[in-house]
Amino acid sequence: MAKERRPARRAAHPWIRRGAGLLAVLVVVAAVTWLARPKPTAVESARATETRLEATLDEEGRTRVRDRYVISATVAGNVRRPELHPGDAVESGSVVARILPADAAPLDARSRTQAEVRVRMAEAALGQARSVVDRSHDAWIFARDEAARVHRLAASGSATEQERTQAEFNERSRADEVTSAQFAARGAAYELDNARVLLGRTTQGDGPHDAIDLRSPVRARVLRVFQPSGGVVMAGAPLLELGDTEALEVVVDLLTADALLVTPGARAHLDAGGAVGVLQGHVRLVEPSAFTRVSALGVEEQRVNVLLDLDDPPARWRALGDGWRVEAHVVTWAGASVLTVPLGALFRRAGAWCVFTVEGGRARRREVAMGHQGGGLVEVTRGLPAGATVVVHPPDRLEDGDAVVAE
Repeated sequence: MAKERRPARRAAHPWIRRGAGLLAVLVVVAAVTWLARPKPTAVESARATETRLEATLDEEGRTRVRDRYVISATVAGNVRRPELHPGDAVESGSVVARILPADAAPLDARSRTQAEVRVRMAEAALGQARSVVDRSHDAWIFARDEAARVHRLAASGSATEQERTQAEFNERSRADEVTSAQFAARGAAYELDNARVLLGRTTQGDGPHDAIDLRSPVRARVLRVFQPSGGVVMAGAPLLELGDTEALEVVVDLLTADALLVTPGARAHLDAGGAVGVLQGHVRLVEPSAFTRVSALGVEEQRVNVLLDLDDPPARWRALGDGWRVEAHVVTWAGASVLTVPLGALFRRAGAWCVFTVEGGRARRREVAMGHQGGGLVEVTRGLPAGATVVVHPPDRLEDGDAVVAE
């Protein structure tokens, strides 16, 4: 029986070797096929979501003291070394500079007449300024009553939210005009006092040793000192610049084409950086006169100043000063719930806007319609469902149907 089994085992050995070789070939072919197949492209992805979107005009701006006053020498003479420095607070009526007049020239009728005319002009200017205060106060009373009336109508549903916002804006604007008019009236009174002092010296013939005190017309802070040391100054030479740093505004110059999209009362976000962070404000005025400015590329641009008021309390932005830089984002349109995707997800293909969506591990190209954009997001009005996963910054080699791995 042992002799009969040996031939069977010898006959089975070639088939085993052939099967093992075929299996090895299949393994090698499978490995080569696996390694040769295209690998999925790793892409950055984001989800299309419905969120609040604001379209903004982004431009650098600068803070500015709204009402500033330059204290000038009323007569030629020797100004004493100032005791004030930038940032010092001064009260209304406090002495900010002293001048020791030079020897007076012999008086004549012409000089005396000029001094009298200056007094009468200052009196007229003061009367006009006080009239402006009265008119602005009456306008504020009317705006306040109108705002109260619109509030009552809005509470009963007879007025829209836009009408209520406009009435509140008008009330704030009229109140600001009253404050500005009061500052102007104080300045006019200050000029009248100076004119009367000068007239008194020319008519009385006071000696040259009587110092003239220059007083602050308002409660403010010292912004600049033009004459940091004592010395001879001519009449009209600027000595100090004063301003209220808690009455700041922001000036943003925009292209005139962009300024057409801005309306008074529009909201604005102002990024001052540092500990101040982002402040809220609104557009008070788009100036009616434009100016020409040459861009960094040497192109002449027509631009216009847009004035913004800060809505946050002064405690939020007290660290800011005059002429400080801020990043202004003026809102031109806002949507409460719009479908948005990152701006980097869109690209042009055959004259149409497209995005790549990730579906079943494959990239699918979709044509979409683009709406407003802002804050790095863009509104999609057609061609994309909410919740879809889109490819952000798609590679140039990516095509419809390619395998992708979303990160």
